[in-house]
Amino acid sequence: MNKKFYEIIYDCIVSGQVSSDRIAKYLKDKGFYAYWKNRKEEIYGQKEQTELNESMEESFRQRDERKKRENK
Repeated sequence: MNKKFYEIIYDCIVSGQVSSDRIAKYLKDKGFYAYWKNRKEEIYGQKEQTELNESMEESFRQRDERKKRENK
């Protein structure tokens, strides 16, 4: 697949214009998959969301440890 079409194809996918079987075909292309993954992270803030989730889990873990110590 030609790299100059990556952005157009990505935009069509996220706007719902591409069927699931066609999306699967596009994602088999390693270059497009890398582009799609990076673009998706940029737009939807998945890196930030992952960091927030990890921070929240750590906060819950610490809270649970405090409760255990208080109950002893």
